Amino acid sequence: MEPKMIVFTMMTFLHDLFTAVWVGGLMATALAVFPTVRKQLGRGPKRKQFMTGFQKKLRIPVYISIGGLIITGILMSRQSSMFQGYFHWDNRYSTVLSLKHVLVLLMIAATVVRSLALGGPPAMPGEKPGNPAIPRASSRDSHAFAPSAKERISMALLLVNVALGIGVLFLSALSSVISG
Repeated sequence: MEPKMIVFTMMTFLHDLFTAVWVGGLMATALAVFPTVRKQLGRGPKRKQFMTGFQKKLRIPVYISIGGLIITGILMSRQSSMFQGYFHWDNRYSTVLSLKHVLVLLMIAATVVRSLALGGPPAMPGEKPGNPAIPRASSRDSHAFAPSAKERISMALLLVNVALGIGVLFLSALSSVISG
């Protein structure tokens, strides 16, 4: 195998690996971890403690993946003869790549807002607003804790990021098909 082919193979492999870590982590969190934690730990402080720890552990691999995706993406995009520059809309390949980059920028923004500005774990779908440190007065469930507005926004951003990630994967596949 020639050196150029080995380098491009490694870039593609790393790009796919970073994508799997970031988008896969988002999807696993939204579809499996949150529902399981909610069922097993309820809505109280133990859930919040678990989710905060879980998100702290996932944060570093996600940030490494974002950086890796930017580097490998820049290097990979220059491999196609159809590449006309970033955010150019002159041909189908450039248009698809530009749309993909817009979605990635939105994903990065949502990730940074979730982890830095909002902090703690997102609320579980279906939870009602309120202070998570104060139990809701309810005759049927006196131990339930309601999520804060920050937690509800964080969960919404997670779900938006899952949808954006799916869009990025679709546009990646489309750009591969277009570039032949």
